[in-house]
Amino acid sequence: MGLWSALHKVRAGHDRVVTDGNHGHALADSGAWSPDSEWIVYDTRSDATDGKFDGGAVQCVHVKSGQVRTLYRTRNGAACGVASWNPRRDKREVVFVHGPENPTASFFYAPHQRRGVRVDASAQLRRPKWYREPTMDASSASASTSDGAEVEKAMPRIGKNNSSQMRGGEPVVTSLVPARWPHRNLDARDLLGPQFTDGALRGGTGDHQYSPDGALVVSSYCDAVLLRNQASGSYGAVETSVQCTAVTAIDGRGGVEVDKEEHPRNHDGDGWTVVATRHEDAPRPVRLFLFPYLFYFSFIWAMRLTSCFVNRARMKYQTRNRRLGSAPAGTDTRLRGGWAARWRS
Repeated sequence: MGLWSALHKVRAGHDRVVTDGNHGHALADSGAWSPDSEWIVYDTRSDATDGKFDGGAVQCVHVKSGQVRTLYRTRNGAACGVASWNPRRDKREVVFVHGPENPTASFFYAPHQRRGVRVDASAQLRRPKWYREPTMDASSASASTSDGAEVEKAMPRIGKNNSSQMRGGEPVVTSLVPARWPHRNLDARDLLGPQFTDGALRGGTGDHQYSPDGALVVSSYCDAVLLRNQASGSYGAVETSVQCTAVTAIDGRGGVEVDKEEHPRNHDGDGWTVVATRHEDAPRPVRLFLFPYLFYFSFIWAMRLTSCFVNRARMKYQTRNRRLGSAPAGTDTRLRGGWAARWRS
């Protein structure tokens, strides 16, 4: 992950400043360049070197003209970043990591409490060249709740005494203002069992990357249910939650719908997601598993080397025999022909 105070373009050994915004410019490890190689996407985190995830916007800059376009801005204290382009030219689309809105003491930004978000950048990239983005300073580029959105953190009212109720351990969070920046959740989330939704995950994803055809998105995954069960201590032996790899298929058929009434942090997703890796708490040592194969291949290579040395010695003796003279008929000259010819002379 690279953090630059200003993006540069290297040409013939010379640097050229592309952006001059008074905020951070953090690039993803891959997918920062658009398919037409004209735009670079980045997020506005204040510092990406120490793991601080506080970006409040995703922007892109035109390499030749230096035009800046804001593709997405977060609301209600959420953070975003690590943006990558869809490699398909007909899909001007960006995917990035999105943190929870209205973070609380029990649900804040963490690897198991984030999600992937897709944004269509076509409308922003079609703006005329004379259009200029509003100036964004360091404070407005960071995730905060002071973006003008009116947020209602309300509880369901029950009876005439207006008492509150908790659902899934979290307050019900609703926004009175429609989202200015339209976006779509990539992966669905279902946090409460025992019947989990097929195609939905039980945790958070990050570091999203498209496949070359744009039909799949691979990401890291951390399971929230395993972490919750481990912390409770009432489930006995619980499988360890480790960093896994998730793959999301985007087929455009409506995605996955989950029951959002069970938990306020549940959400739908555009794609069908599965965990593509399998981990074990106590894996077998690799050296014991590979020992029979190493012994077999070592034996095969030893036989081949021995055969090469024998053939080389045979050719050496045959050449020496031809130099000293021909042996009598019926004499074996493959290995002892040279010595037989010398004795005859």
